[in-house]
Amino acid sequence: MTWLFFALLAPLIWAITNIIDKFVLSKITDDYWIPAIFFSFAGLATGLTIFVFKGYEPVTPVVIFTALGAGSAYFFAELYYFKAAQKEEISRVISLVYLDPLFTAIFAAIFLKEFFSFTSYVGVACMTFGAFLISYNFESGWKNKNIAWLAVISAALFGASNILSDLFVTEQNAWTIFAFIRLGTFLSTLPWTLHKRQKILNFIRHRTQNSALIFLNSLMVVFGTLLFLFALSKGFATFTASLAALQPLFVLIIVWFLSQFFPHILKENLNKKTFLQKLVAAIILLVGAFLLHSQI
Repeated sequence: MTWLFFALLAPLIWAITNIIDKFVLSKITDDYWIPAIFFSFAGLATGLTIFVFKGYEPVTPVVIFTALGAGSAYFFAELYYFKAAQKEEISRVISLVYLDPLFTAIFAAIFLKEFFSFTSYVGVACMTFGAFLISYNFESGWKNKNIAWLAVISAALFGASNILSDLFVTEQNAWTIFAFIRLGTFLSTLPWTLHKRQKILNFIRHRTQNSALIFLNSLMVVFGTLLFLFALSKGFATFTASLAALQPLFVLIIVWFLSQFFPHILKENLNKKTFLQKLVAAIILLVGAFLLHSQI
């Protein structure tokens, strides 16, 4: 049952990284490019580490460019996520970002001709309703509707990355493709990294501990992904994939805990009514993810 432990640990780690992201963007820097660029360097470190310790499985140029494209989509998904998280409550943002399984299924149907069953449509409906319910404030709505679209665009890009990642993956070349995907996240940000190099260097020089926190948080995202992939390979695929939908619920629980006991770190308006609304929505998301993944 080790796979089950990792399947639960992965979304918990991702949830923790979401909380740290919000802390960084609200307490350390208001420039969302800084965590995005650090994330790209974590991708470079991950890719090179894989090549050093796991070796290189020869693949065709088409496979390489597809993997780099998947990495590029992943980076811009992260960028839009950071931009949304900077302005809105993280528990609302992550619920919309988690619509990426929905976009993955849609893209698979359009481009790979993998069509839905009725159960899948029910899962799609549950996820859409759950995301709306957990993200919408019935008293004030979104502070800025454009932020909601940023989160949805992020989810769509994550879905595109998932499709590109899976096109040519085999048991033999999985590590190589994963490495190129991570390198793709780095290459995609090079123009902005060069443009902002002086600001990044000054940030590292004068805020070394904060820089280390952001970089390690980026590596935690990769670590969570590796745990999830291990669980996916060892356990029941449908059940394991569905457990990833626990991420918004974990985010909600951590946000509630910090808001109650450590509001100086992170605080959201979570009265009983709002908390119950988000809890029910997170459960609906989980049910929707299970129904959707059970048919993919």
